[in-house]
Amino acid sequence: EDLHWADPSFIGLLNALIQSLPHSVLFLCVYRPSFTLFDGQNAEIPDQAYQEIRLQELSASDAQAMLKSLLKSEDIPAELTDFVGNKAEGNPFYLEEVVNSLIESEILIRDNDGWELARTVGETDIPSTINGVLSARIDRLQKEAKRILQEASVIGRAFFYEILKRISNLKGPIDQYLAGLEQLDLIRVRAFEPDLEYIFKHALTQEVVYSGILKKERQEIHERIGLAIETLLKDRLIESYETLAYHFRHSRNVGKAVNYLMRSGEKNLQRYALDESHKFYEGAYKILTENLSLTNDEKRLLIDLLIKWSFVFHWRVDYSGLKTVFATHRD
Repeated sequence: EDLHWADPSFIGLLNALIQSLPHSVLFLCVYRPSFTLFDGQNAEIPDQAYQEIRLQELSASDAQAMLKSLLKSEDIPAELTDFVGNKAEGNPFYLEEVVNSLIESEILIRDNDGWELARTVGETDIPSTINGVLSARIDRLQKEAKRILQEASVIGRAFFYEILKRISNLKGPIDQYLAGLEQLDLIRVRAFEPDLEYIFKHALTQEVVYSGILKKERQEIHERIGLAIETLLKDRLIESYETLAYHFRHSRNVGKAVNYLMRSGEKNLQRYALDESHKFYEGAYKILTENLSLTNDEKRLLIDLLIKWSFVFHWRVDYSGLKTVFATHRD
């Protein structure tokens, strides 16, 4: 579980795993075209053992079929078909968001069992990028629903109802707003048990919402999330060290950020996840050393960090790196 998918030994491990299994197994690996899973250097993987399928843009007929499926109707205005086809250029996610945007802005309206355009659709009605379309949809939300969506985006693409309820600044129940966001197909229920969990329909939606929040607000929300996790999971906090490190690192609570980064470093060292451990200690180190005038307590904490970090340098056989860091703080 600690082996990154891009590690050179990944393919060898995968092959060994396949060889050891008594039954046939199908692995489905999804990746961007810029990466090649089998680059010709893995001679131990026979050609017939895998097949690469490249997903291309939707054809005009496929885009039209998707449009009919989204609108649940065979009666689609020709002008809409042409506009969406030219605008989306075969991108299914963009096509879907364009349709949602046209419906929400009441340019595309229901007409009995079919649909009609309230007016001619112009280029200025729909932004030219998917980020722009998503931003426009989010801006049309009512104030409270938009705020809930923003707070959820800081938690992450997937978020627990209980955490969102605890950290939200809105008064009263948030259920009605979540239900509305579900109807708009911006979020979905991911799981009901053991705890109610939601997920943004698309990772890009969460990124666009998150980037639209002012940095100061994001920091405040990150801290509230960290404090809520501490309270809710106090009996099994070790499971959430990495999550807590992430949220407090993006808050203004420097003390807790360093604390959980170091705890995450120790936890990953115990699992021999050396690169992960190194990243967490390095993150704590950068935070502490950003301030040139450390207090005595911060100096003691830095010494503690360097001693614990040194074991990671040792197991990574990076003695020059260890020497550099220690020499920097000789005094």
